[in-house]
Amino acid sequence: KAQGLTRSQHLRKRRHLLGALTGSISTTAYYVEGKLESGFRDTFIAGMRKLLFEDISVESDDTESWGWVNIHDPFDTDLRVDNVHWDAYFLFGLRQDVLRVPAALFKLYLKQRFDAYKAEFGKDRLTKSEKDNMKDLLERELRRKTLSSIKVHDVAWNLDRGELWLFATNKAVREQFEERFDRSFGLNLIPRNAYSLLERRGLDDAALAEAARLE
Repeated sequence: KAQGLTRSQHLRKRRHLLGALTGSISTTAYYVEGKLESGFRDTFIAGMRKLLFEDISVESDDTESWGWVNIHDPFDTDLRVDNVHWDAYFLFGLRQDVLRVPAALFKLYLKQRFDAYKAEFGKDRLTKSEKDNMKDLLERELRRKTLSSIKVHDVAWNLDRGELWLFATNKAVREQFEERFDRSFGLNLIPRNAYSLLERRGLDDAALAEAARLE
């Protein structure tokens, strides 16, 4: 059990989502290199807590936010050993929020704002400074009314085998994940591909060099 729910209850809770716990989608596979020291679970949780997900501030200019969350609940950042460590696995999520005002909507409201300002002050044209000020004000107004889009990229890490699956293949997501994994856990991620598979089979240098030349 974790958080008072059985594993099957957690699965039912996440049935509407795709990822490590339900469904079948493309993944990026890695080998994790590095020794698991005594007390590693607490050390890993402490590392993850430094990079938990934080909401995007509507007062900032940020358009994206990334961070770790509970694999069962994208709004839960209270990560503990008992809701991350499951048997031989560490299971958690990388949440990605994007807050952008749709360009077409912004353009429509901005024209309305320009027209109203010109009518109020009897102007035929606006200065660059006036336009820039209105753009900035409108951007902040619409950001307060716009909901962020939310994506959670599940992570399943088999601690016994040193194998990890990120339930995403997008390059930007991989880069964000790899950078945060390194900062949180201090272990090396090796992409699992044909070459790394052969390398782990114990091929000598000459055979590996020949394999690297193959399409």
